[in-house]
Amino acid sequence: KICDYLREAGVERLEYMVATHPHEDHIGGLDEVLEQFQVDNVYAPVLDDGDVPTTKTYEDFLTAVEAEGCGLTPAAAGDRLLEESGLSIEVLSPAGSGYTELNDYSIVLRVDFGQTSWLLTGDAEALVEEEMLEGGCDVSADLLKVGHHGSDSSSSAAFLQQVKPANAVISCGADNSYGHPHECTLEALEGMGANLWRTDLQGSIRAVSDGTETKVEADPTVCCDGSR
Repeated sequence: KICDYLREAGVERLEYMVATHPHEDHIGGLDEVLEQFQVDNVYAPVLDDGDVPTTKTYEDFLTAVEAEGCGLTPAAAGDRLLEESGLSIEVLSPAGSGYTELNDYSIVLRVDFGQTSWLLTGDAEALVEEEMLEGGCDVSADLLKVGHHGSDSSSSAAFLQQVKPANAVISCGADNSYGHPHECTLEALEGMGANLWRTDLQGSIRAVSDGTETKVEADPTVCCDGSR
């Protein structure tokens, strides 16, 4: 589905791919993208030796990266993936190592284009949110990709108050067994006036910035179960 979507969008080459962390629901399918498209750069977090997964999905991803010949580039807080023509992509986390949860190794990206800002948080949880705030990161954003599928282990009150997103996108499966998104997260986002966008209810979500404003829309060609 990802490859079909990219082709329909006219994409032939990807300059940047970011594997936020090695959980299957975040890297599954990236091997096929690597096989079917030219990919110039692949970024991933540096994991402690004891945290490197041995799943088939992760092995397939590493094999595809090696076959593509671009190698893995480590990403950590303070790195800038891109800085040109009013567009910047900065890594806000991970800021360290030794996390007890693999989710907290998630690469968190701040994307600034013109007057718009997006914050893409992977599965980063409250510990990482606190680290970013204590580190003085600017997390204010027009659009927030809500952490950990709207779980109550992310989206702390202090963090959301600093982000103040106009749009909050929650990626989660319909009727998932985890209960994502959790009611407290939804209430917190609704309480600050954010427009909620949910893949379990609306299907694929697309966000576009022209540098002046961010527009978000549900893709009517993709149903909530992922079918077309």
